[in-house]
Amino acid sequence: MTWNNIADNCLFILSEYGGASGASARKLANDKKEPKTLVELMPDLLELYDKVYAFDFFIYKSSKNQTIIEIEYTSKWPDIAQSMTPSLHAKVSIPFYATEVYTSETKRKFDINWQQNNWRHKWNMFWARLRFKVFILNRQIRNRK
Repeated sequence: MTWNNIADNCLFILSEYGGASGASARKLANDKKEPKTLVELMPDLLELYDKVYAFDFFIYKSSKNQTIIEIEYTSKWPDIAQSMTPSLHAKVSIPFYATEVYTSETKRKFDINWQQNNWRHKWNMFWARLRFKVFILNRQIRNRK
């Protein structure tokens, strides 16, 4: 679904689920973190393992030579059985404009780095908003007839 090449050279960042905090706050926090190899991150993951409900894996940033994967964990709540093993989820965040772009017929792809708020994402957001406004305007015109 993406036009990016995802490199085999992976580094990881660890973050706790923020819940209500927005994407921009999450990005700022993750940009300050130093990516680590899985071997370097393993002691932290083993320490958290019994206290975690779920691990979510996101592709945070991808380049030709390196992929940074964010491991986001959700702590267990007191009312959940403490003996449950954590579940693992691999996720790809899709921008809202890509749901209409990628269909089985078109096979058009999106940039995996869209959460970095790069120029391509800004351009696609501009066009998606414009298309939405035109759609609303056309609907209002049809309803007047």
